[in-house]
Amino acid sequence: MNPRELRIGNLVLFNGRIARVYNLSDTGATLECEGKTNTEINGIRRSRANKDEIKPIHISEEWFKKFGFSKGDKSKYYKEWIDCCFCICQIYGDYYIVPDNGKNYWETRIKYVHQLQNIYFILNEKELCEEERGLIRA
Repeated sequence: MNPRELRIGNLVLFNGRIARVYNLSDTGATLECEGKTNTEINGIRRSRANKDEIKPIHISEEWFKKFGFSKGDKSKYYKEWIDCCFCICQIYGDYYIVPDNGKNYWETRIKYVHQLQNIYFILNEKELCEEERGLIRA
């Protein structure tokens, strides 16, 4: 996986387990994860992973629920803030982010959890955090 697609805090797969990006470099990342790791600092387990060891997490209904999205009509998921709504539609099995303003000027296909996290941050200037804590057991 190309580390340039990632931001600190993104969720990815490392050795088949969910991990959170702690630090990035051109060759890989330091990840916070459960299980055997290279180092442990203040109870947080961290592992160094090269870019070939890092895999994206495919987006699914389960992930929308973990991030606090509500399911609406016609396969739409919503996450609201202030006076805006973040809308995701499923079209032929793929997920797309579309504006919920009655005018579809743009749509963006998302396949992975880190893409959803990054787009949410760009549009909202806040991190998209899982509602259910404990996805990563440090």
